Amino acid sequence: MGGMRYGLEGKVALVTGGSRGIGLALARELLAQGAKVAVCARKPEGLEAARRELEAVTRKLEEAGGAAESEGDRGDRDPGDLMAVQAHIAEEDQVERLFEAVLDRFGRLDILVNNAGTGVNKLVIETEEQDWDLVMSVNAKGVFLCSRAVAREMIRLQTRGKIINISSQAGKTGALYQGAYCASKAAVLLFTQVLALELARFGINVNAVCPGVVDTPLLDALCEDLARRSKKSVEDVKKALLRRVPLGRMETPEDVAKVVLFLASEDAGYMTGQAINVTGGMERH
Repeated sequence: MGGMRYGLEGKVALVTGGSRGIGLALARELLAQGAKVAVCARKPEGLEAARRELEAVTRKLEEAGGAAESEGDRGDRDPGDLMAVQAHIAEEDQVERLFEAVLDRFGRLDILVNNAGTGVNKLVIETEEQDWDLVMSVNAKGVFLCSRAVAREMIRLQTRGKIINISSQAGKTGALYQGAYCASKAAVLLFTQVLALELARFGINVNAVCPGVVDTPLLDALCEDLARRSKKSVEDVKKALLRRVPLGRMETPEDVAKVVLFLASEDAGYMTGQAINVTGGMERH
């Protein structure tokens, strides 16, 4: 954490799917940048673990700020700069309660990162209707519901905010066993373009980030399933995936988080409607 500063001090950010993986890494980075952060997740146990971890981050930042105070450095953090809210973003009433809670606490919202996502590892002929509905409801409908809610508030409060949608390279190039997931992430990319056009006149930037093979629990589940299907070891499956990455290493959640920080900053103020690849060279269009 730390390093480059992005001018996010005092900004209020909401990260969906913030209890693990990319979302948790991004929450840590946003806190380190001086932002006030709200994270949401559907499962209470994961959210509670994330809240404890992020509270530890805020305490360390507060201690670091106190130690640097004599040198006039910034860094003081209020433990109240963090909140965690349980919500299922595919449910309209829960999304409404989520945004009410964030606005009641912080009074504004400058940055929304639509990160929550799910997937099923099945061929199309194996995919059940409930599988398709689950993936589309979280990955596509959830992005719509959260983006609509924050756009309405940003317009009302005249906030020149940032909406950042976590799509995937799978939204640009199809992948075996990922029919529902690819369709949902492709929907996010076109939705990003439309929303960027609609909100440009209000000074609201809307962009997407397309990660590749990220070392997260979702990747572990995918590799376990592929190993079962191919009768190979999970380690061999991961090695095969890694051989497809030109940069030669597995992507980390922090790799994605750093690009999101840039898009959340005024350094990206003239960018909107874009889909940025963060894939180690795997995706090139």
